[in-house]
Amino acid sequence: MSRNAESRRVHWPALRMLWSFVRPYKMRIVIALLFMFSVTGFELALPYLVKIAIDDYIVPGTWSLGIWVIPTYFGCLLGLGITEYFRTFWMDMTAQYIMRDVRVQLFHHMIRLPIRYFHKHPAGKLVTRVANDVDAMQELLSQGIVAMLADLLVSVAIFGALVWLNPLLAGVVFLGTPLVVGVSFLFRHHAQKAQEHIRTTLSHLNAFTQEHISGLPVLRLYAAEKESISTMHRRNLAYTQANIEAVVHYAWYYPAIRSIEIITTLLTLVVGGWLFIRGHVTLGIIVAFIQYIKRFFEPLADLSDKYNIFVQASVAAGRIYDIFQQKPDHTYRGQSIVLKRPPEVRIQQLYFRYHEDQSWVLKNINLTIPAGERWAIGGVTGAGKSTLMRLLLRFEDPQKGTITLNGYPLQQVRADALRSTIGIAFQEPFLFSATVRENIVLERDPSLNNRLEKLLREWEDIPIVRKIRSKLDLPLTERGQNLSQSERQVITLLRAVLHDPHLVILDEAMSALDAEAEHQIHTLIEKVVRGRTVLIIAHRLNTLPRVDRVVILHDGTIVESGHPEELLQQDSIFANLVRLHSLDEIGMTAQLTGSSG
Repeated sequence: MSRNAESRRVHWPALRMLWSFVRPYKMRIVIALLFMFSVTGFELALPYLVKIAIDDYIVPGTWSLGIWVIPTYFGCLLGLGITEYFRTFWMDMTAQYIMRDVRVQLFHHMIRLPIRYFHKHPAGKLVTRVANDVDAMQELLSQGIVAMLADLLVSVAIFGALVWLNPLLAGVVFLGTPLVVGVSFLFRHHAQKAQEHIRTTLSHLNAFTQEHISGLPVLRLYAAEKESISTMHRRNLAYTQANIEAVVHYAWYYPAIRSIEIITTLLTLVVGGWLFIRGHVTLGIIVAFIQYIKRFFEPLADLSDKYNIFVQASVAAGRIYDIFQQKPDHTYRGQSIVLKRPPEVRIQQLYFRYHEDQSWVLKNINLTIPAGERWAIGGVTGAGKSTLMRLLLRFEDPQKGTITLNGYPLQQVRADALRSTIGIAFQEPFLFSATVRENIVLERDPSLNNRLEKLLREWEDIPIVRKIRSKLDLPLTERGQNLSQSERQVITLLRAVLHDPHLVILDEAMSALDAEAEHQIHTLIEKVVRGRTVLIIAHRLNTLPRVDRVVILHDGTIVESGHPEELLQQDSIFANLVRLHSLDEIGMTAQLTGSSG
């Protein structure tokens, strides 16, 4: 099935899923339907009151006896306005409640999905699901299903009233119905294609804009502004043309419906006049027919547009349904764990690979990290260091072997319980658009604010910590660009130890720091890790803080292990890597010095 055909297909399983969210609000839906029936009743009553006024009072000349018709007519108008208001308000409010539940449950489900899912699905698309697609479903509820039912009810009720008033004239009106249906089907076909084109071009425009705003420094660095503006112009023009295409179809559709309505009205006048002369109809019936015709064709014309909303919303519901069909991360099942002291970390005969058809990333790993010791895991890029950290945090589970903390097998421990007992400081800290304080405490226990103040006071002899303390209420720009790299690193270290974990994992805390900042971070790390079991993922071994043991990985296996001082005195892989990293930094310094000279 082509993408266009797929986008026009009603996703019934998704609509059944939507019903599960609607069910708790079914009484509200019933109330909205009652208002809808009231609206239909008033729609039918207004032309009929005109018919009564003409036939029973104006034509006979006893109009003074029919004075009651005027307040009744205006009362019906007022009733129509009030019931239409409450129907719209009640249905829109109910739709908002339902979509609130959908957003909350969708977000709750997404944050429980496996990490691999987010590697395969860009964040922009997932945000679109939570925001735009849910909004499309809201439109389906507030403007789609109930509105379609209302339009159908009004059209059927009016046609029944026309047949009751005069079957022959009703047949004349019915002659225009196939034309309306045919024009509506033609419009629906073209309007759907136009809307698909709009969504596609808008998606491309949004993606281009987001990427180029985020990468603006790179564009300026390489003087690519002109080409970017040119590309932006082309994408914006494509989006504009897509909207113009949609406008064209709406521009001919409603005049076409209006023309059919006018022709039907003229035919009704001609036939009605002929029947009036022969005494088969009254003047009031003809006038009522003319008023009913407009009310009859308007809902039929709207049905095609409402059907587009219905189909597009069902497709959006299908995308959300696909997310709900994803199984939650199995690592959130299991028992809790409480670490009351620094744990012993034991890894036995561990094997891991990301896909069944790929080679092993880690092979026969055996490690025992005694409680309270500091170990470093080093090696070249791709050796398996970060993968080992992911396994310790249960972002992944090994295919073979076990990992235990104080004898607790990790595969039997709930991931959220495990991570709440571990302090993690990543190489590249992610900072939210909030204050420094909020970025450290995150959405955790508010009492952590007191502990944060205590830690900052204890460590205020470190200049970089004093800086962070002075900036606690500073709102951060995107990704913390108004902080230095060392300040961002301090935030991630404080995050790691704020809840007083007994096991700390540091993923290269000295990335891209100058010598002074590196010294301060080293001092901070010494304070952070004191009295804890520590595992350091080391990318630059020459900046390694004090550790009890170094383990070198290569191609997924342990090739060397020992105390760093002992390994440095030997012709070891560790010693060679330290020299290599030191030479790289010396070479870079020499280049910078030569350039400045």
